[in-house]
Amino acid sequence: MTKITCIGSLVAVLGLGCGGGGDGGGVSEGPSVAKGTADVAAMNSSAVQADNLNKALVSGSGEAVAGSALSLSSAGMTSVKGGAGQALMVSQALSAMEATGTTGTKTCTASGCVFDKFGNGGFTMTGSVTATDGAAGAKVVVWDLDGTLDASATNSTSGGATDVKFVYNWKGNITVSATSIVGAAGGTWKGSGSQGGQSFTFDYGSLIKFNAVVLTNGCATGGTITAKWWLVAKSGGQDSTQGAEGSHTFTACSR
Repeated sequence: MTKITCIGSLVAVLGLGCGGGGDGGGVSEGPSVAKGTADVAAMNSSAVQADNLNKALVSGSGEAVAGSALSLSSAGMTSVKGGAGQALMVSQALSAMEATGTTGTKTCTASGCVFDKFGNGGFTMTGSVTATDGAAGAKVVVWDLDGTLDASATNSTSGGATDVKFVYNWKGNITVSATSIVGAAGGTWKGSGSQGGQSFTFDYGSLIKFNAVVLTNGCATGGTITAKWWLVAKSGGQDSTQGAEGSHTFTACSR
């Protein structure tokens, strides 16, 4: 996953440069967007990432559970074509989770982690990723994480944008077993900054839903995955929305 690579072009996004063309379980559904083309390989990768939640629980690694959950919160960005590269801040979060000398606290058990203003530099994260027992041996993994990112403090911007600051929320509610995935995950990234003396605001979002997805040997072979991404940007009295949503029903493994 990339760091913040699109910020320097957000004013241009109003001309729209950076990007392309049921039930969310409490995850933001975002604005209405056009139908797009599903990236089947990326959707399968997201199913594998959800499967990693189960593997992390089996191994007793709460940190691995949290890492897989964070990745799923941005999976919608790459699962519909046109959204690649807009999965903001997840790499910052994963780096902060692995770094030494961080601020705040992180408390992990075999079933997840709790964060309290945990971070690294300008990044903070508060909330939890927890797993509980579900029916028939499945595990229910729920997360709700809020935080901030001061991009100027982490040297993450490009293209001359300054004073870029984010607030974000990542959520998910996924039921996983060795053979199935059900649920939804997503996140929103809202912020502001300036470029060339002009201020801008932006609102990214990602959503992915697993509808009775069947896993066979670590690959999706049944069920449907629906995904969506969006970007709302405003600058100089102008505003624009871009985004796409798409779905794919699996009948065989598609890597």
